[in-house]
Amino acid sequence: MKFLQICQKPPLPLTDGGCIAFHALTTGLLQSGHSVKVLTLFTDKHDFLPESMPEEYLRKTDIEGVYVDTKMNLVDVYCNFMTRDPYNLSRFFSVDVDIRLTRLLQKEKYDCIILESIFTTPYLPTIRRNVSTPVILRSHNVEHQIWDKLAVGEKNFIKRIYLSYLSKKLYKAEIEAWRSVDGVACISYDDMQFTRALSQKPSYLLPVAMSIQEPVEMTGNDLKVYHIGSMDWLPNLEAINGFIENTLPTVLKEFPNFEFHIAGRKMPPTLHEKKISGIVSWGEVESAQAFARNFQIMLVPLQSGSGIRIKILEAFTMGIAVISTEQGIRGLDVDDRKEYYRAETPEEWVEALRAMQDPAERERIGRNAQLFMEQSYSNSKIIQPLIQFIKSLPKR
Repeated sequence: MKFLQICQKPPLPLTDGGCIAFHALTTGLLQSGHSVKVLTLFTDKHDFLPESMPEEYLRKTDIEGVYVDTKMNLVDVYCNFMTRDPYNLSRFFSVDVDIRLTRLLQKEKYDCIILESIFTTPYLPTIRRNVSTPVILRSHNVEHQIWDKLAVGEKNFIKRIYLSYLSKKLYKAEIEAWRSVDGVACISYDDMQFTRALSQKPSYLLPVAMSIQEPVEMTGNDLKVYHIGSMDWLPNLEAINGFIENTLPTVLKEFPNFEFHIAGRKMPPTLHEKKISGIVSWGEVESAQAFARNFQIMLVPLQSGSGIRIKILEAFTMGIAVISTEQGIRGLDVDDRKEYYRAETPEEWVEALRAMQDPAERERIGRNAQLFMEQSYSNSKIIQPLIQFIKSLPKR
């Protein structure tokens, strides 16, 4: 089959979970013998760097990037109060992208078009005007749920009102998008059930295919743990700040030499420059995987969000032991004390870390996590059922 994959940001480099998910689907389809053309938006935040991409990837995907100015504009924010579209969605629409997409659709014939995330759906009307090709929306998160939880946890009254307002507009926009495409592919089972109930459209569970890596070596009993994630994504920032404020003091009392290494793009000065006992901030790193391989334990203290934490799956492929909240592990069919350790309260974090001091226990958890990935997230388990799902969609 011939696919057109439209991404909200460049798949490469693999700077965050979204990029990993985009790239995993592209490579999975290519490895299964299908053709993929990648059209990606890029912004000041996520630049398009074809010179750093592998030659084979450039040749096989014929990737193109079109710039979109998504910088916050107060006038646009104000005007958005008068429109039905949420601002954090409408700012991804660009006339330049619209023109390039129109020309592509008029020139080439595709068997399926994949919209990566809700943020590419502003181009759905353009697709419908030009072709009758089946369109799949790949839902990485239920976005309005993220903003709703952020609003509930926001202490600033004005910010809380605005976040709640965005959540309500996103809720309506997501339902409309789900109902407008031919099928919805969700990364997590919970999200699939949610979208299926509200969209009344065919939905499919499309996890992120990943290859098993050489497991990290489990040695020693030092508690040097890590977390990596974009700190301009509010749930990540909320998670780290919450852990530092509510859990870290209890952990340091039990483990005075505890070191929590954090990395990610857009690290705020309050974390990167301020001296915080027990915290080591690296800022943005060149390779997320190379950074993770320096450690044996990953902490995921997320309190809000949707979809699946791609960085957890990446840690699983390397046999890294994971300690996570229920929210962080949400969407993964794994069991506490088998493939990971669950922790919510400071006392539970301490208990999990105490167990992880034993290298044998870390190895057991990591080995189970790798087995889970092999059984559930390999290309052979994911791509062929996706093709069957697409072929089963009603003809337009």
